Amino acid sequence: MMSISWGGPPPFHSVCNQQKHSKLSNPVFRFTVVLIFLLITFVMLFNLLIALMTDTYTVIREESEQVWRKDRAMFTDPALV
Repeated sequence: MMSISWGGPPPFHSVCNQQKHSKLSNPVFRFTVVLIFLLITFVMLFNLLIALMTDTYTVIREESEQVWRKDRAMFTDPALV
């Protein structure tokens, strides 16, 4: 069956698809989305780096304190070791 066009407005779904497509193909919009994504990614990765460095610092500090106590005990009384 053939459809006859009377020159009226286009169907609603084609108007919505054209508006959605034109917004996504806008280079300024795409650049803004990528910039926001990169900014959020940078902040999250930097936060993860800080957390890992803090954890490593805590572990090393605890181990060095144990070594210091052992060396101090050995220096003051060699019979304790």
